[in-house]
Amino acid sequence: MSENSSLESVCIVCGTKATQKCTGCYSVTYCGKQHQVEDWKKGHKNSCKCYEIQLSDQLGRYCVATRNIKKGQIILKEKPTLIGPKTVTPAICLSCHKYLSPPPGQDNFNFCSQCNWPMCNFVCENEPIHQTECKIFAEKKFIPNINFTSQGKTESNYCSIMALRLLLMKEKQPEIYDKIMTLESHLDQRRNTQLYQILGMNIPVCLRGLLGNNKINRELALTISGIFDTNCFDVKIPSGKINARGIYYKAAMFSHDCHPNARHLFRENTELILFATTDIKKGDIISLSYTQPLKGTLERRTHLKDAKCFECMCQRCTDPTEFGLYMSSIVCPKCNENAKLIPIDVTDIESDFKCESCDAVFDLNDVKETKKIVLDAIKLANKTSPNDFETILETYKDIQPPNASIFLEIKYALLQLYGNPNDLSEEHLQRKIDICMELLEISKKLDPDYGALRTTLLKELHGCLTVLFNLKSQDETNKYKELYEEAIRIKQFEENLLK
Repeated sequence: MSENSSLESVCIVCGTKATQKCTGCYSVTYCGKQHQVEDWKKGHKNSCKCYEIQLSDQLGRYCVATRNIKKGQIILKEKPTLIGPKTVTPAICLSCHKYLSPPPGQDNFNFCSQCNWPMCNFVCENEPIHQTECKIFAEKKFIPNINFTSQGKTESNYCSIMALRLLLMKEKQPEIYDKIMTLESHLDQRRNTQLYQILGMNIPVCLRGLLGNNKINRELALTISGIFDTNCFDVKIPSGKINARGIYYKAAMFSHDCHPNARHLFRENTELILFATTDIKKGDIISLSYTQPLKGTLERRTHLKDAKCFECMCQRCTDPTEFGLYMSSIVCPKCNENAKLIPIDVTDIESDFKCESCDAVFDLNDVKETKKIVLDAIKLANKTSPNDFETILETYKDIQPPNASIFLEIKYALLQLYGNPNDLSEEHLQRKIDICMELLEISKKLDPDYGALRTTLLKELHGCLTVLFNLKSQDETNKYKELYEEAIRIKQFEENLLK
């Protein structure tokens, strides 16, 4: 229940210097275990966790705030219940899950001396996470047949590793196995897809060869695959050095919303940290987002239905104007440039569209064809320079509203294409700043406060303004001061969170 750390705080019981913090709520500190236990018995156990799990037919299991939660407050810290490779991945180490390359002077990977899977080194080979599976691979003389031919080449032999690790838990850690198997798989919606037909053939064959025919069958293999696809987090650590997915059992209880009030980050050790991005009131559902905020409703709902097997009915998805941004709209071909088409039934991904002004109805395919014109132009664009993307924004402004999701994604891409602020002309630097400011206004509605989109944009803006402040006078740059200071605060907040 406690975590050792160097804290600038005092023990809530005696007032002396604190050395540890309650890892249930992360809001109270203690001088030692004795006072932590004492405070727990006195009543902290009744106010510790800031959420409780509830159940509904629509959401399944979800979490509700049991008290007011301030933005930036940690809701949960959790190490992976189960971690492993993705179904298809470039070569990675089976212990630390880092991307692999041949060591200097070699033309192939390092390999485990016992099972012949690619590994970082002898240290990783002997890590506990790899020991049981290593012994099985060696005994069964399983040949992974993974060799270096080119950097980033994907391998399919990793597809069974995570399922194998889960099945091995059944004997060694049955309580964890049972918990994971209670998670939703949505197998009925998945089993007839092309992917699950392939998984249903390949995974059982591999695992039977390793564990025996009585340990795995097609139905169990598909159920496990469904649990992983529904509940796994893509583990993205700050350094970007690993490629893994993980089951975080507690975090899996939090539901999705396209306008979330919480998000997660990962420490280098793969620990997940869930925190509030906005103020959350007691009784509110605490939600994460599984989608990208700059995607329009049709794209988001289609992705969620295909990947997560549910139809989102959040506030954003049920608003045909998407908080007045009209991200999924096109300009009405029959009216003036200010009239926009919106879906007749926003909850139906096959819905036709109608004009808000003249009520003319347009087939969904007509709307898609209009959007396809822009998408085709993007495919042909030179993706190493901003010029073509700037031209697309200007060329198609009469058929797409200014906040159309396609345009917003182009502008977001332009931030990367303009590159390092130190290398830009003053004109291009100002253009990059203007795009940041534009998208930051959008983020107020889509992903405010400590949201991932707003945080990323503020970091980009911080780099640009640091250069601009050296070029312009204080009077000329004073309008950016507040955002610059906000960017510094958010950078420091994330750095402290990930320590």
